[in-house]
Amino acid sequence: MSRSLKNPATTRRTRHFVDFKVQGALSVSLVLLELALFIIAMGYLYVQFSQLLENNLYTIHQSAQQDLLIVMLKAIGFIVLVMAFVNLAALGFAHAVWQRYVGAVLHVFRCRLIEFKQGNFDRKIQGNDTSHGLLGNMEQWRQRERTLQTAINAHVLKLQALGDQPTSALRTAAIVNELGHLQRLLQEHIGVGAAHHQ
Repeated sequence: MSRSLKNPATTRRTRHFVDFKVQGALSVSLVLLELALFIIAMGYLYVQFSQLLENNLYTIHQSAQQDLLIVMLKAIGFIVLVMAFVNLAALGFAHAVWQRYVGAVLHVFRCRLIEFKQGNFDRKIQGNDTSHGLLGNMEQWRQRERTLQTAINAHVLKLQALGDQPTSALRTAAIVNELGHLQRLLQEHIGVGAAHHQ
């Protein structure tokens, strides 16, 4: 059954990480950053509040109590602003890293597509470039296409050589045999391609 005809509930995307190596590292880094910010914020507020309480421990005037509340709110506001700034900077950095990584993958992908469009399947994608699943799949496809191209060229050369020979029953049988090999080769290749897309 075609994937498009299956129940949408069974074809729902279940992989949440496009690339675990990069996105996982960024996610872990952000979690550790949040934990560090929380610990630093709690330590800062503890020191500030301890000092304020110690300085105002024996103060009973209403105005002094109001000043204490204002100072506490200012300390909390300062922590909130600092955490917001650090989080925005971290998100901006993570976005830049991810965009650069995606851009590098797509650059290799586009360059290879141009080569494939020109019929060039010879150059192997380098090891570092195949670290992403998309480029790894492209390299596997390139290898299959390169094998097919080599086999077709071999049969075409044989057909060209047979075309230069005088007409005879043996020549006709050889041509039919080569055409049969080409037909089976293409059928097998189409079957392999369909299996990889299921």
